Amino acid sequence: MIDRLIEEIKKNIKSEFDELTDGAVITGYINDAKKKVFPKIVLISEEFRTDPAPDNMATNNNEDGKSGALIDFRRKLIVDIYEANSNTAEKWASLIISLIIIKQQELINKANTKARANPHRSGSLEALEIIDRLYLVKGFLNADPDLKFRIEFDIAGRLKLSGTVERSLHKIKDVKIQIKE
Repeated sequence: MIDRLIEEIKKNIKSEFDELTDGAVITGYINDAKKKVFPKIVLISEEFRTDPAPDNMATNNNEDGKSGALIDFRRKLIVDIYEANSNTAEKWASLIISLIIIKQQELINKANTKARANPHRSGSLEALEIIDRLYLVKGFLNADPDLKFRIEFDIAGRLKLSGTVERSLHKIKDVKIQIKE
C-alpha cells in the first residue's frame, strides 16, 4: 500500500546522491550476493496495522448497492543500509533520514497524486490508499556483518474501500387472505 511512496523515495535518493552506482538503491528483500556491493540501500515495506476498534472501520451501504469503508492504517517502512564500515553507514543513514524528513510532504503529495489517479481496481472493487504522515521511529547500528544500519519509519494513512454489492430483489408472493364474516 505504500509502494508509490517507496518509489518516490527511491527516485529522490538516486537523484540526490550522485555517488550512488546503478543498483545501489533497491526495494524488497535482497540475497547475500547483492549485499556485497556497497553502498546498498534497501527500502522495505512491512507490517500493515490497523486499529481493530469498530469505529475505525466506518462503512456505508447505499440502496443502489454501493458500499464503502474508510480505515485508518499504519505501515512500517524499513531502510536497510549495507556498507563496508559503520562510519560510512552512519553517513548514509543521516543523509537518507534528512532527505525523507525534509522532503516528506513533497514525497507524500506525489505518492497520493499517483494513488488518486490510478487506485487499485478489480471488477467493482476499488482500494485507494492516502498517506497522511511519515514518522521517524528509530535508527540503529546492526550486529549483522553486512547490514550496518537500519532505519524505521511509521507511515500513517487511510484506506478508502468501495465496491458494489449485488442485491437481488424478489417479487413478493401473492397471498390470498380469506376473511370470514
